Amino acid sequence: MQVAENSFKNLAAELHKIKSPMWTAQHAKQWLGNMEKYAMPVIGDRPITEIEPMEIVGIMRTVEAGGTFETRDRLLQTIGAVFKYAIATGRAKYNPAEIRMALADRPKVEHFACITPAELPEFLRAVTGYQNLDKVSPIAISAFRLLMLTTTRTSEVRFSKWADFDLDAGCWVIPEEQTGRKGKMGRRNPHAVPLSAQAVKILRDLYPVTGKANMYFRTATVPDGLSVKTPY
Repeated sequence: MQVAENSFKNLAAELHKIKSPMWTAQHAKQWLGNMEKYAMPVIGDRPITEIEPMEIVGIMRTVEAGGTFETRDRLLQTIGAVFKYAIATGRAKYNPAEIRMALADRPKVEHFACITPAELPEFLRAVTGYQNLDKVSPIAISAFRLLMLTTTRTSEVRFSKWADFDLDAGCWVIPEEQTGRKGKMGRRNPHAVPLSAQAVKILRDLYPVTGKANMYFRTATVPDGLSVKTPY
C-alpha cells in the first residue's frame, strides 16, 4: 500500500491536479501526454524514493534518439517538478532528475536565411510583379502583405474574421482563443494589433471580395468571375 501511494505515477497525478487549473488546456494535456509516453512505462509504478538518476538518463536518451530535443528538455523539467513536489510534501529527500550534465547538447539549429534591408525593395517589387499575374489570388496576396505589415503569426492572419477588425480605429483585436500569447497565470489573452494606413487599405480593398463571409480570407465567389483559392 505504501508503494502504491508513493509511486511516481500517483505523485505526478497529484501535482497535475493541483497545477492544471492554472494552466491552459493545451499545456495540461501536453504535460500528461509526454509523461505517459516516455516516463510512466519506465518509472510510473516505482516508489518515488527508489528511482535512480540513471533511470531518468535512460528516459532522456530514448527521447534524444527520436531527435526531439525540445521535448526531452520539457520532459526533464516535468519529471523534475514531480520530485520537487515529493520533496516539498515530505515523501522524498532528493531529486534524481538533476542529470542535465549527462545529456547531450542540442544540435545547432540552422535557421532560414532572412532578407536583408538592402534586398527588401527588390523583394517587394517581385511581390508586386507576382500580384499582377492573372492567376494569383487577391486573397493570398492580401494575406501575405498584411502578414508583413503586422508581423503577426500566419495562423492569426489565416483565421482572422472581419468582426476582429475596426478599420476606422485602425485596430485588429485577435481573440484569446486564437492567439498563442500568454498573460498572467499562463492564460491566453486577446491581443490588439495597430494597423497602419497601408494595412487598412489592404483590408478595405479586399472587403468587396470577402466582406460577405465571416472569415476574412475565405470566400466562395469573387467578382468578375475570377477563380480564387484560399491561401492555405
